[in-house]
Amino acid sequence: VWKLDWYVTFWAYIMFTALDFDRSNIQQAVSDNMLDDLGLTTEHYNIGNTINLVCFLASELPSQLVSKKLGADVWIPTQLVSWSAVSISQAAITGKHGFYATRALIGAFQGGFICDACLWMSYFYTSKELPFRLSLFYIANPLTSVFSALLAFALLRIKTSLLPHGWQWLFIIEGVFTLIVGLVSYFKMPPSAVQTKTWFRKKGWFSDHEEKIVVNRVLRDDPSKGDMNNRQPVSPKELLKTLCDFDLLPIYFVRILADIGTSPVSTYMTLTLKKMGFSTFNTNLLTIPYNILSIITMLLLGYFSEIFKSRALMIATTPIWILTLLFPLRFWPGSQKQIWPTYAILTLLLGHSPVWPLTISWCSANS
Repeated sequence: VWKLDWYVTFWAYIMFTALDFDRSNIQQAVSDNMLDDLGLTTEHYNIGNTINLVCFLASELPSQLVSKKLGADVWIPTQLVSWSAVSISQAAITGKHGFYATRALIGAFQGGFICDACLWMSYFYTSKELPFRLSLFYIANPLTSVFSALLAFALLRIKTSLLPHGWQWLFIIEGVFTLIVGLVSYFKMPPSAVQTKTWFRKKGWFSDHEEKIVVNRVLRDDPSKGDMNNRQPVSPKELLKTLCDFDLLPIYFVRILADIGTSPVSTYMTLTLKKMGFSTFNTNLLTIPYNILSIITMLLLGYFSEIFKSRALMIATTPIWILTLLFPLRFWPGSQKQIWPTYAILTLLLGHSPVWPLTISWCSANS
């Protein structure tokens, strides 16, 4: 299991970190007056965010179908390389049309990555082990925000005659990082636990004895994985059966409601802090505390879900946390004299535990 954590969970985390750098660096760019530099307004920013999310959502299912046909070990690195190229090209944006186009392409190429990665991880773990491993995987979300804020503190200071704006260097350097991760991923992701030996990894991950243990423990937990072919496309009949699987609908419903609560606050956090009077660099640094808090609460939630053997009970704590802080925020006066109390409420609100690891592992186990 320790070998699996190192080879599977850790690398999945690295790939997710690459995604989050290119997904969230737009917030750091905005804090560096990117909108003013391009002659854009907050409305343009809203439209760009919406385009990105719609394209992300629209590509989720097609990406899954491609992944099942080609294999996650081939498709995921291809996704990484594709969106890294678009991310780097954001340095050349000159107006709203380029902004919209890059937002759309990044969303389209990133859509499906998380589901693909979670599916790949499920090949190696039992259903009881998966929630905590997905919590470790999802640490990438808040931890990348911390790294990104620290990097932005340095990268946004770069000014040259060729590229006069710091946000341009931010896109280029973080995009190159993703490109490197994508290329390495072609060599780091085997199709399954019994296919870790190859021409560039002759000894593989496991001895023959360990390989049998890895396979048998997964099959004893879920016998249906015995006929799983990681290169087998999903038939129309299977797709229809999945879409009509009403037993999973409550989990989807819970997930949507849990995500809605703080999404607007998170999306506009840097703009909010800027309008509260903080400088560009302080704005990015002030996003770090809530991400650290979120890491702690997410790991605790994943751990306790295994202890109490209940995902639903643990998930129920998140909306209680959110509502406890949303109501004060809604009726908060928000005057300039109360900047730090406002910041404290925002930080605590966004420090709640995300429910992504538990809902995904819940779907996987029930499926």
